[in-house]
Amino acid sequence: PHPRTDLLYWHGMNGFQAIRAGDWKLFLDRRNAKLKDGETGPALFNLAKEADERTDLSAKFPDRVKSMQELANKRLAEINRGIIPIVK
Repeated sequence: PHPRTDLLYWHGMNGFQAIRAGDWKLFLDRRNAKLKDGETGPALFNLAKEADERTDLSAKFPDRVKSMQELANKRLAEINRGIIPIVK
């Protein structure tokens, strides 16, 4: 078991890309989820049912998308409050 109930996903210089809470993973920008459907907006996956992240469930679960977006914003704000500026 992991002590955290949610995790943020980062990808190199592209920065924050997704949040995972329990069995759910949300990409705020579906292009980062490597979906090739030409759509815009978030992409939501249930990893317990489909670990390979192929079926976007964001349209079926808009309340979960909203709550996970809010949680991601909260976590990112916590990180930003702890940033120590580099002085040259």
